[in-house]
This record gives sequence, C-alpha cells and structure tokens, in this order.
Amino acid sequence: MLLTIARGSEVRDSCLGRRIIRGDVMEQDCKIVLEPAPQFEPHPHTVVLSRPQCRPDRTQCRTDRMLRRPRKTPHNGTSPSTGFTHAPEPRPVGADIFWNRSLRLVLETVDRRRNPRQLKGVLTPSVLEVVARLYTSNFSARKLGGAAVHRTHVQAVSESTAEVCATYTRGTQTFAVAGRIDHTDETGWTVTALHVV
Repeated sequence: MLLTIARGSEVRDSCLGRRIIRGDVMEQDCKIVLEPAPQFEPHPHTVVLSRPQCRPDRTQCRTDRMLRRPRKTPHNGTSPSTGFTHAPEPRPVGADIFWNRSLRLVLETVDRRRNPRQLKGVLTPSVLEVVARLYTSNFSARKLGGAAVHRTHVQAVSESTAEVCATYTRGTQTFAVAGRIDHTDETGWTVTALHVV
C-alpha cells in the first residue's frame, strides 16, 4: 500500500516504529483496520413521526392554515364586530367659528383698535384682565405692524370644551396664541384661558 502524508504534517507510524516527515512517500506492509463510527443518531426504527395535534378549543389546526387547506367553518379569520369599537371624537358645535371671531377681537384690542370692554361676553374676567393689560402696556410687538390671523386650530376635549391655538403675523414675523374655550348653557362659548406670544 502507498501512503502519502500531507506536506507540513508529521505522523507517528506504529507499524514501522518511526516518524513520517512531511512530503514522505513510503510503502507499508501494515494492515489497516477500519472501525465503525460511533453512533450519534438514533436508529431509524426508534424514531416516531407524529403530526401535531390541534388544541381542543380551536377548530382549525395551524398545519391546515399553513398548507392553505379550506376552512371547515364559515369563520373568515377576522375579529367579531362586537369587540373593541372606536369612540368617535367629540365635536363641539360652533367652537371653530367662535375661536376665529374671538381671536380677531383680542388681536384688535391688543392693537388698540377696540376697547377691552367690548370683550366682556367673550372672555372670562381673568382673561379679560390680561388682554386689558396688553392694551394699556407698551407692547413691543405692536411696533411691527397690525396683527393678521394666519391659521387657527381647534382640538376638542369634550362636547363643551376645546383647546385652541393660532398663528398670526405682524409684518414679516409670525407669532402664536394658545388658549382654551368652554361652553355653558347660560353664556355659550367663552375663552377661559389665553396665552399671547
């Protein structure tokens, strides 16, 4: 038999009793005995293949769904309509119209084109006091020109309350206003909070 050792390796030959150096080619008279590999896998007759069982509370098995087999029940896979329902957002009637009108009145008052007493039915007394202070003070933004409403937004909190905001311009600069309006049966809509920037 011809034995070739890979280059760079060394093997101890038990038959000849000497080392075989890399690249050596030699002839041996030794017998080569092969032993079977150790058994790492189970024997085929011991393996039992079984299909996964469905849970008793389910009418369809996952395997059936994966294989796209037709359903045995009329269920289409969607949740029943009696589950979670999305509650519609409250719509305060007339809030956006009131906010646009009252904002213009406030800005006209800050610009000294309207007397603060004309806003008594629109603003609560505490908010009216803030606007009256801006009317009498030396408001620095007033020097940039008259205020013009740019964009308004109303976010309903409930049917009788809304949070409001708006942007307005003076010359080339843009400013913001934020507040809150509430509705009562006696007074209708009223500005209950206001922050003018």
